[in-house]
Amino acid sequence: MRKKSAALGHLWNMRELRLGEETFLHRQCLRCRRDLVLRQGSSEWRAVHVCAFRFDCLDDQTTLRWRTDDCPGETLTGEVNRERMVWTIVKDTAA
Repeated sequence: MRKKSAALGHLWNMRELRLGEETFLHRQCLRCRRDLVLRQGSSEWRAVHVCAFRFDCLDDQTTLRWRTDDCPGETLTGEVNRERMVWTIVKDTAA
């Protein structure tokens, strides 16, 4: 599903997925490639880096900026930055 956020210029590709026992909405801007996730039952979108079986959540400052800034229209250098990762959502591979 694609959804455009006209005010911010993002063009979102959105999907629902499960990691372990949890369900998430994942959206990625097709222009700037920023990723956000919303955990089922939560009201807060989090900025993340996407890995094969997990989301690496980024710090609050990055999350706020990605949710409120206009789309830069391209991937920005420096946005792949491991120092901003604060916690990880991992798929339970034992299940």
